[in-house]
Amino acid sequence: MIEDAFVIDAVTHGYNLDPSNFQATAAAKKFAAIAYPQLHRALSPPDSRYVLSEEQFVRRCDPELLASCLFDESQTDIGVYHATPLYGFFKDGGSPISIGKAVSALAPGRMLFYGAVHPFDTARAID
Repeated sequence: MIEDAFVIDAVTHGYNLDPSNFQATAAAKKFAAIAYPQLHRALSPPDSRYVLSEEQFVRRCDPELLASCLFDESQTDIGVYHATPLYGFFKDGGSPISIGKAVSALAPGRMLFYGAVHPFDTARAID
């Protein structure tokens, strides 16, 4: 909370941009190359304590680290996890729902979800 205001981090991702997760190597490599400078570095606070190295950012997100960043180091009350459906680039979509679920288990009642739907896999999307 900030004073009496409830704080929602409405866009939370737990990326897995590790090369072992690449589906389409060239496309995934390009996405991963721009994600660090354009997403993490550009959107992080100026205090270097909160900026991950490129190696830390690219590897599969550690749910314990994400939970700590959200709920211990910031004033966030609730996070909304966004799984991403980048299945053409990454085997697990790039921001897998499994990471959000793990954060939710560490911080019960503090994580909501937007699931990823692969539009070309209709049966699984409906499920």
